[in-house]
Amino acid sequence: NDVKLYITKLRMSKTAGGINDDDRRFNGLNSVLLADKGSRVTIDDCEIRSNTPLADGVSAIGAGTEVRMTKGLVATTRVTSSGVNALKDGLVYVTATEVNTYSNQSAAFFTAQGGKMDISEAIGSSNGQASPLFYSSGTLNGYRCHMSSAKWTIGNVDGGTLTLDKNELTSGGICGFLLYNVNVKEGLGILNLSNNKITVNEGPV
Repeated sequence: NDVKLYITKLRMSKTAGGINDDDRRFNGLNSVLLADKGSRVTIDDCEIRSNTPLADGVSAIGAGTEVRMTKGLVATTRVTSSGVNALKDGLVYVTATEVNTYSNQSAAFFTAQGGKMDISEAIGSSNGQASPLFYSSGTLNGYRCHMSSAKWTIGNVDGGTLTLDKNELTSGGICGFLLYNVNVKEGLGILNLSNNKITVNEGPV
C-alpha cells in the first residue's frame, strides 16, 4: 500500500512453504521477498536465497510497485524458482547484482503480464533444463551483463520484448534465443541485439 522500504546488508532465505497454487505462484506469495500494491523497495548489498520448489527470489507485482536492487546475490536451487520477477506491470531495476538459478524451469530474470525490468552489470548463470537467463513476456532490458546459461537459451521471448546491449552472454543449450508466442493476443515477440558478444555452444544462435 505505497510503503517505502530500504533493506541493507540483510541475509534472507526460504527453505519451505512453496505451494503449487496459481494464487501463490503468480501473485508472488511463494517468493523470498515480495513487493506489491504500489510499494517501493530498495535492496542494497543483500543475500537472498530460495531452497524451496516454486519459490522465486525477488518479485515485484502490480502497477506502481518498484524494486531497486544493487550489489548482493540472488540464488535459487529448486525447480520452477526464478531469480528476479516483474509481473502485472511491476517494475524492477537490477544493478551490479549476482543472480544464479540451479534447477529446471528457473529463469534468472523473468517478466510477464506487462512487467518491466532493467538490468545492468549483472553476473551469474542459469543451470537447469528449460532455464533461460532472460524470459520476457513483458519488457526486459539488459546492459553490460556477463552471464551464462548452462543447459538452455540465453533468452526466451514469449510475446514480449528483450533488448540486449553491450553484454557478454553464453548459451550451452539448445540455441541462443527462442522467439515465440503462446498467446497470440499478447502481440509479437521482439528481440533487439546490439554490440553484444554472443557465444552458443550447441545449436543455432
